Order: sequence, then C-alpha cells, then structure tokens
Amino acid sequence: MSYLVLARKWRPLTFDDLIGQAHIARTLAKAIETKRVAHAFLFTGTRGVGKTTTARLLAMALNCEKGPTAKPCGVCHSCREIQGGIGLDVMEIDGASNRGIDEIRDLREHIAYTPVGGKSRIVIIDEVHMLTKEAFNALLKSLEEPPPNFIFIFATTEPQKVPETILSRIQRYDFKRISPVDVMARLKFICLEEKIAFDEEALLLVARKANGSMRDALTLLDQIIPFCTGQLTSVEVRSVLGLVDTESYLTLFQSLLAKDEGAVMERVAAVFAEGYDLAEFSDGLQEHVRHLLLARLRNADPVLFNLPADAFDKLREQSKQFHETDLLRMLDILSRLTYRISNSTMPRFELEAALLKLARLDDAVEISALLRGAGPEQKKKSDLTPSQRLIPKPPISVSPPPQEEMPIVTLGLSDLKVRWRDCVKAITMENMKIGTYLSYSAVLDTQENEIRIGIPRNLSFQYQQMMKPDNQRVLIDFFKRHCGYEGHLSLESMDEEKGMPASGGNGVAASGVSAGPIPRTMNINEAAEKEPIIGTLLDMFNGEVK
Repeated sequence: MSYLVLARKWRPLTFDDLIGQAHIARTLAKAIETKRVAHAFLFTGTRGVGKTTTARLLAMALNCEKGPTAKPCGVCHSCREIQGGIGLDVMEIDGASNRGIDEIRDLREHIAYTPVGGKSRIVIIDEVHMLTKEAFNALLKSLEEPPPNFIFIFATTEPQKVPETILSRIQRYDFKRISPVDVMARLKFICLEEKIAFDEEALLLVARKANGSMRDALTLLDQIIPFCTGQLTSVEVRSVLGLVDTESYLTLFQSLLAKDEGAVMERVAAVFAEGYDLAEFSDGLQEHVRHLLLARLRNADPVLFNLPADAFDKLREQSKQFHETDLLRMLDILSRLTYRISNSTMPRFELEAALLKLARLDDAVEISALLRGAGPEQKKKSDLTPSQRLIPKPPISVSPPPQEEMPIVTLGLSDLKVRWRDCVKAITMENMKIGTYLSYSAVLDTQENEIRIGIPRNLSFQYQQMMKPDNQRVLIDFFKRHCGYEGHLSLESMDEEKGMPASGGNGVAASGVSAGPIPRTMNINEAAEKEPIIGTLLDMFNGEVK
C-alpha cells in the first residue's frame, strides 16, 4: 500500500478538529443546528488554513445519513464517499483549470438534477478568483435563483479578485493564519500518535517556518522525519529546512553594533559557503530586527517571539543596546532587501551592500539633546554604547554652545523685571515652546493683581501664540509656583526699538526689562551670528543658507 502523507492522514473529520478556525466552525455548526444554511459561501484565506477541508466538512454535515448534523458520523456511505472525493452529490472543481464560460455552462446543466443519494447537491470551486469575467456572469443567475437543495462553496486566496456582483450574493468567511502555538500543539499531538520522538524546539522551528499554514507544517514534518535518526532535533530541522540559528543573528548584530565591517562580511561569506538561501537569510534578518523592537517594549510578552526562554533573554539584552529609531531605519533597509535579492543576478552583493549600510548608520540622537548641545559626539566615550563609540565626526567641526544650568527661580513680583531673563531661561527648560515665544519679551509692570508682559510688535507670530489660553496657563502656572502669584496676566504689543510698550489710550508708556535683545527684522545670516545654535544645526545637518 502506498504511503499516505500526514497532511491527508490527519485531515480534520469534524468541525471540532479544525485548528485555529473556531469562529468559523462554531458559526457553521450553529447554522446547521438552526437550519439557517445559506445557498452560497465564500471561504477566503491564505493557503493551508482549512478552506477546502471546511468545505468538505460542511458537505458531510449536510449529507450525512444522520443529518443534517453539525457532527457528521464519518462512517456512513455518504460521509465515506465525500472523504474519498467520489461522492456523486458533491463536485469539486479547480477554478484555475476550469475557468471558462463553457465549463460553467456545463456546471449549470449539472446542477439542474436532483440529489442522487444525499440531501443536497454541493459544488466546491477552489481558487474561484481564477474564473473569467464571462464565467462569473454565467454564475449570477444560479446564485440569484439556485435550485432547491443546491449549495455553492467557493474558496480563494484572493477575494479581492472576485466581482462585487458575486460577493453581494454569498456569505463570506475569512480564515485566519494559524498561530505558531496552535500549529505546534497539533504537531505535538500527531508526533505522539505516530510515536515519533521530538524536541519541542524542533517542532517550534517547523511551526514558525509554516507561516500560519497547517498543511505546510505537516508537509515539512513529513520531509523532516526520514532525515532525523530516532528523534527530531533542532539541529537536524535547521539543516533540512536551511534555517540560520538565532545565535548567528545575535552574533551578526553584535558586529553591527561595534561597526565591525570585517566581521559582518565574514558572516556573509559563511552564509554563502554553507549554502543557505539568501532570501531566507534576509527574511531572518527582518524577523530579528522585529524581535529587537518588540523586546524593547515594556513588559514584552515572550509569546510574541516564539523563541526558547534562553534565546529570548539574549535577545532582550541585545535590544537594550539599540535605539528604537535605529531599529526602524534598519528595518526600512532590510524590507527592500528580499525583493532585491530575488530579482538580482548578484544576490550576495545585494546582501553585503545592505549590511554595510546597517554597519555605517549614524546613531539616532534625541532632538532635545541635540538642541542642548548634548549629541553623542560631545559625550565621553566611556558613557557611550558600543554602537556610539565609532560614530563618524560631522563634516564640519562645531564647538557646542555653552550649556548653562537652569537657574533657580524663587522671587517676588517686584523682582520680575530685573530677573526676567533668568525666568525665561527657567521657563524654556520646562517648556521649550513657551520659552521660545518669550525670548524677546519684557516685563512692563507688576501689581498685586496683574502682571503685564510686552512682546515686540514685529514678532506677531509669537504674540498670537501667547494669546492662546493654553499657553497663557503655562505662564500663569510658572508664576504661581515660583512667585506665589495667582492674579491676572496681560499681554501687550511693545515698541521693538526702544523696549517700550505701544502707546495706550492715554499715550503714556511704561519701561520694561527685556528677556533678550530686542530684534530688528533680520535675515538668517544675522540670526546665525546672534544665536550659535542655528550655526550648530546648519553644520550638524550639512545645511546651507540660501
């Protein structure tokens, strides 16, 4: 007798046996129990998730001699015929090879006949999206007015290619990818039933490689069993499937952290010499970066990684050495690598070029640190992570602006005028946006129930921003904490040349002390001379004034 592969031998025989599709199994079972079975269904989802199997189970449930029942017996004449694919009342059609209008016309003639032995006539069309437009049009009449006891079941991996006129006449069921946890549980059950010894890590590798497809997982398991001697081990599984071990990716990324380009190229040479599929290796690189990103999440759940405990611990430790922004930039480069490898005559060169880009990435710097002049080039090497110690110097050497400590501000209202500059510095440290708006402001007057602040007339944008209630609340809160003041705040336009407020109704002007020099209208070159941070930013980002 010929060998029966595992994917056929262990095909589900009841709705309860469906793996990872409990939502669909429960819905169909309830529909059968309540006699609310539709005349047409569309089963969608990626390959190997149970679409065709569920179609056969539904056919068995409807035509079982003890049914219709949600739990077909599996032993009656009708059930055995459907399981063997020879049932006269159940037709299975491949939409890819029977896609024309002539085949659909023949089908329409066939469905006119009454059931031979079962209770319903059922047509299962696999890959239904392959039908031509004319064939779909020929189906419309049958879908609108189906014969009694006749049911269509369509299956497809590409539901977007099915015309809307068809979709509007049928019930759609979306099959999920099966999680690695569910796939692994099924593999363990089958191995125990088949009396096959195994390591759990070996089955986990198979489950991950299957990428959500139960059929793919069983096919891979069938492939691995003859190769392994006595027991399925992770080493043998990696060898058969051409998988690179997690430790290799950890080592490679340590080399990237240290910007050790020689070690990176040696790893590529080893991968090439060992005969690994480079596209598969590229996918592994992307997955490793994804794992590093997830590992940086607070309270990251190890279930997200589908890795052994020791491998997860190493991954989490390595993730602490990367900045999230750097990992996202790496992922952006690697996301294009698999396509380039698959379409290149020199795939090894594509891999080497991408890894060199990763090794030469400048590390991300928080913009707040940059504005304070605290970029990585200004830190001591002993304070840097390995990936920051070899950062290339900027093209233009820039002396960082002196970093002043935040002044301690505790004062009375009468001191506001003379110490307003210190107040603005303190406000800037707490809220950079508000501090920027007040850079050239001045305190005009302070009274027990009112503080008047002037903003130069030519800085209309800053004035308009500070007139917003939310921004004023920030300033009032500052006065409350540092001056004990809870009165009214008044903002006024101020003469930009004399540091005087605009004339009021009585024409009297009050003097004030500005937080900084009152600006005339100036161009960017003048601004760069007055504000060193502008020059620093221009040099940092290789900018130029135009």
